[in-house]
Amino acid sequence: MLLRCTINGEEKSLEVPPLKSLLHVLREDLGLHSVRGGCHSGLCGSCLVLLDGDPVHSCLVPAFRAEHTAVTTVEGLARNRTYGTLKSLLIENRLPYCSYCTPGLLLVMTALLQKTRSPSAADIREALSQVLFSCKGYSSFRDVVLQTSRSRVT
Repeated sequence: MLLRCTINGEEKSLEVPPLKSLLHVLREDLGLHSVRGGCHSGLCGSCLVLLDGDPVHSCLVPAFRAEHTAVTTVEGLARNRTYGTLKSLLIENRLPYCSYCTPGLLLVMTALLQKTRSPSAADIREALSQVLFSCKGYSSFRDVVLQTSRSRVT
């Protein structure tokens, strides 16, 4: 099938098998390696991308579902102000950047902050629950989301 969508702000048209996962299209056909395959069952979050602004596990999304959508990977967030603030705070707070969980964490945190000006603890917990991570503590990432939220309000 001919897949037509916007990936990281660029219009793309490529021939792919319709049931090939979006994960494999992004990695194999487009070379976007921030999207990783981990559990391949939607549990770990290493394959998270934004599909029309919502986090999805790309390992579970068949390519045909991306037709006429906007797909954003971490590579596509480079010009996003919220992402820049989050990344700066991760560095400032000396949180580890592991290529397994951090891209998914950055995507879900950016999506949350794009949709919710001042997220509640429950909002943050729900967003972070999409990613399995153990490099640092949950509270550290929660605090970064809260700091980013506060910096936009003031």
